[in-house]
Amino acid sequence: EAQKAKIEDECGERLSWYPVEGEKRIAFRRADVDVTDETDWPNQHEWLASKFEKLNEVFRPRIERMRR
Repeated sequence: EAQKAKIEDECGERLSWYPVEGEKRIAFRRADVDVTDETDWPNQHEWLASKFEKLNEVFRPRIERMRR
């Protein structure tokens, strides 16, 4: 929570933060998508992959610091 603004800045957008049993779940949101439109799946998969890469870039260093 203390790093929320910095994390969003590093991600380049606002994220959705959900409290779940004492933890936080973080999500990117994309409102303009129809997941049932199979013709758009390649675009959706590309978007999803780019978000996974961004989460890895932003959170990996934080997780590695926690391990020390």
